[in-house]
Formats: sequence, structure tokens, C-alpha cells
Amino acid sequence: SRFPLFYFATHCLSPSLASYMGIVPSYSLYSVPREHGMTGRLRMSRKAEGEGVEIGKYATWMVSTAKHGNGVHQLRDNNEGTFWQSDGTQPHLIDIQWNKTMKVTNIGLYLEYSVDESYTPKKIVVRAGNTYHDLQEISTHDLNEPEGWIWLPTTSGSHCTYASLVQIAILENHQNGRDTHIRQVKVMGPPLGLDSYSTLEMSQHATIR
Repeated sequence: SRFPLFYFATHCLSPSLASYMGIVPSYSLYSVPREHGMTGRLRMSRKAEGEGVEIGKYATWMVSTAKHGNGVHQLRDNNEGTFWQSDGTQPHLIDIQWNKTMKVTNIGLYLEYSVDESYTPKKIVVRAGNTYHDLQEISTHDLNEPEGWIWLPTTSGSHCTYASLVQIAILENHQNGRDTHIRQVKVMGPPLGLDSYSTLEMSQHATIR
């Protein structure tokens, strides 16, 4: 039988186990092409750099809803002054999909409660899997007036997350707000040397279509 793209490994030393190629589902109007260029303690920082390599640039991104002019592109424009704004009922979803399994170690969100107030996420769930049908919840995070980069770990001890699909779900905002603002999102993988992201296959997808 086929090995699943998402699993919790006892050790993070076998990238060959994650080489299975999945089928990418169709996307909605809010999708953006690939770009150039587990419960744990939250880390808050003004610095954008997380540990490891930013692997979100190899993915296709989609959001559940978006207000005109504040769409999925604003999540990835490297500008902390812009933001994605949802335009619908909760939960608000960000889907991040790769064409192969990836080892995911951290997810970074840039949030500014002092500016966005009731638009700021308060409760976030991270899910990972192979397809939308087998997503599993790997972490839940309660935020208290966050400022700057919030790093959400997707590993626990020696257990790693392998996935071709990661979903960030905003379940609740501060002050019972309906729509949400997220200014930037980064997805981190292991440092170079543990896994390589410079293969020909990956470079072929590092363009905007």
C-alpha cells in the first residue's frame, strides 16, 4: 500500500520516507501560485527569521475568503504593513499545499494587536495531512494581544510533522471580532544539510504562474 504523506516520525532522519507524490486538489478563486525567491511553547519576536529554511515559497497558497485588495498575496509580500483580511464567517482558513511531502518545523505569523484590535486572531488551530480528507489537528494556540512574529512549533520532542498540506484555522478573534487580519505567514523546514530544497524539481516550481 502507499505510504501516507503525513505521519509523526519517531526520528526526523528519513526524508526518503516522505518522497511520495500526492494529487493536488483544485483551488478556488483565492489561490495564489508558488512564489519566487504540534503543541509547544509559542515564541514571540519582532524578527522575521525563524529557525531553518522558509519552505512556503515552494507551496501553493489559498484562503477561504478575502476582502478585495487584502487577499492571499498580502500574506506573502514581505511587507508587514499589508494584511490579508477575511470576508465571511469563522473559521477563517489558510491552506498551504506542496506537490510533495515536506518536513515542517515551525509556522510564523506576523500579528499586530495594537493596530488590528478585534481583527487579531485569538485562537488558532494548525492541521496537517495528505489531502483535505485526512487533515489532523497537530496544535492549538491561544493568543493574548500578540505583537510581532508568533512562532507556532509543529514538532514535539523528536516527533516531526511531514505533510503535503498544512491548514491554519482561525477559530476566534480578540473582542469577538468576526473577520481577521494576518499580515505575514512563513513556513519553516529543517536547515539545509538535513533536507535539501535546492533540487531541480523544486526550482522548477519557484516561479509565479
